[in-house]
Amino acid sequence: YVLDWGAGCGTKLRVGEQHYNVSGLGVEASPTAVAYAQSQARCSRFCNADATRLSWIPNSTFNHVLGFCTYCYVSQERLCDVLSESLRVLRPGGTLLCAANFRVKQQFGVAFLGKVGAKYRKDFPRLQSVHWFKSK
Repeated sequence: YVLDWGAGCGTKLRVGEQHYNVSGLGVEASPTAVAYAQSQARCSRFCNADATRLSWIPNSTFNHVLGFCTYCYVSQERLCDVLSESLRVLRPGGTLLCAANFRVKQQFGVAFLGKVGAKYRKDFPRLQSVHWFKSK
């Protein structure tokens, strides 16, 4: 089960459905994008919500959390909290997959070495489960 954090028009989950037999939940701030994504989805669901506030999602719900160039829109002050929430809804052993520009990657590095890394070190002993793809 996949959380697409900042799902946009739902392309990532749609490709996952078509080619990898996965489903998930797409969280997106744009109601127009959510309506389109839902109209194109086979089994995934999409909701219009503030993806920086995931308290309505139970702990350890998702096998994978995807964030493609979405975390860069979170302020430096809130980044650790938002990243903590992404990890909270991720099952132990799950994968947080992020794509970000270099500036954001540096901010995440600080977050993981700081309070987020310390908080989740027990559940995620190897932070290699966080994958970086540098966008151009």
